[in-house]
Amino acid sequence: MRAKQFIGMLLAVLFLASLSFAQEKPKTAPLQKEKAISCAVCGMKMLPSQAGAKTTYKGKTYYFCSAREEAKFEKNPEKYLSKSEEDLSAKASVKKGAAESRMRDMPMRQGAIQTAIDPVCGMKVNPKNAKYKTTYQGKKFYFCARGDLEKFKKNPSKYVK
Repeated sequence: MRAKQFIGMLLAVLFLASLSFAQEKPKTAPLQKEKAISCAVCGMKMLPSQAGAKTTYKGKTYYFCSAREEAKFEKNPEKYLSKSEEDLSAKASVKKGAAESRMRDMPMRQGAIQTAIDPVCGMKVNPKNAKYKTTYQGKKFYFCARGDLEKFKKNPSKYVK
């Protein structure tokens, strides 16, 4: 009697296991790697999906690390287009440490994440895991870096419109 029960259970387990192997897994498209680009104003390296802003000028798309950099570009695009690659790379190396710390604090984009804009530098910040935040006139503000928070606290009216 026990042998029959054991064999029945063994057959049931094998049947269930064969079902899981028989199921066809959905095919997914291979992930495409993004090519790193440089901010058209400061030269900071980033992925297009991490850009804080972008604009099209004379049929070409330019990417920026923040909305503030985009605004600078739009005031005088030719100023930034005439810069040599050496100028951009030298400027980028100076800002590299600060930019890397900001990017490290930024969340990876997964689905629809609610973001806030750092009022000092214009970068996107995820309020759920923002380390630097404050309240001014009853409104919450989020920052990508401690330096931005300190600048804001010294003169909040400069950054609040």
